[in-house]
Amino acid sequence: DLGDYSGQHVHIAFNAVDGPTNDGLWYIWFIDNVAVGPEGKRNTLDISQFERMSRAVEYAEAAAVPDMIARDGSALTMPVDVVSTGKAFLGFNVFLNDSQVATGLEETEYLFTNLPTGEHTAGVQAVYTSGSSEIVTIDFEIEAPATFEVTFHVELTKAIEFGLLEGFDPDVHHIMITGSLIGWVEPGALMEEQLMEWLTADPMLYGKTFHLESGTYQYKYFSDLIGDGWDGGEWAGDPNRVIEVDGDMVVEDMFGPDDIQVIETGDAVVLLYPNPARNMLFVESSEQITGIRMIDMLGQVVYSTSVHDVRHQINVSGLNAGIYFIQLTTGTGIVTHRVQVSR
Repeated sequence: DLGDYSGQHVHIAFNAVDGPTNDGLWYIWFIDNVAVGPEGKRNTLDISQFERMSRAVEYAEAAAVPDMIARDGSALTMPVDVVSTGKAFLGFNVFLNDSQVATGLEETEYLFTNLPTGEHTAGVQAVYTSGSSEIVTIDFEIEAPATFEVTFHVELTKAIEFGLLEGFDPDVHHIMITGSLIGWVEPGALMEEQLMEWLTADPMLYGKTFHLESGTYQYKYFSDLIGDGWDGGEWAGDPNRVIEVDGDMVVEDMFGPDDIQVIETGDAVVLLYPNPARNMLFVESSEQITGIRMIDMLGQVVYSTSVHDVRHQINVSGLNAGIYFIQLTTGTGIVTHRVQVSR
């Protein structure tokens, strides 16, 4: 009774062991009338379609041994020159939309990946040594993933006041956004996806709406007033802004770093951020910087470099937490300011 195995593939093996005289099994028929199903609905199996395996192939005289099978109680001796009709399973062929995508799989599961939305047809075909089955198909549909309306607002007031966007003219200059939400396309390269809309003048506010799937996204704001492409970022390099999308939302940001500090000396305006700094300290100047030094409270120089740019970044992750003095040399003189490194 194989009722406990209903719906499963079942393998049945018959093993006949000869006695010590080694002459008994040459004359014994031991499989006959194999059937499945309940009483009254039995389906007798065709033994000739079974895969038959024998250790007789180990013997030189095996070719002289005919293939003996039983079929409904009657004997059938197959001549040795007739190829056995037994079949062995080789694997599955898998199809997608009438195209074969996998061959000879032994596993009973296959995963289609990166399918576009819409209707598709999957098919599978069993392959045996004696041939292949018909292709069995099933239709299925990939639905478009759920998206949420995410609106980004960025206010420019602080950036204009502290000189990061000094001279910004909404009729001339632009605010852009890029990030993982559009594949980190360089600012200005895909304006229809990046250009933000001027919403209000007081406060100076820009906005743009995206429809995003749930997940984590990184992004950053840029302006062509600061520079072209990647040079126009609200700060140089990392870190990026991060949001977690799990529903419709409005993101409110201020253009530029949250803890921006402005140092004015003569004609030079210097920005230092973040302060306190944990990993990177960013320095920007309205005048070209020619040199930077950092000095600890004991008067030791812990960082010194020549610079020929208006921007520079210092990796402070290797410094001890505490107070440092940073000296910047520009064309208008030396600027000294206190910064804090935190852990």
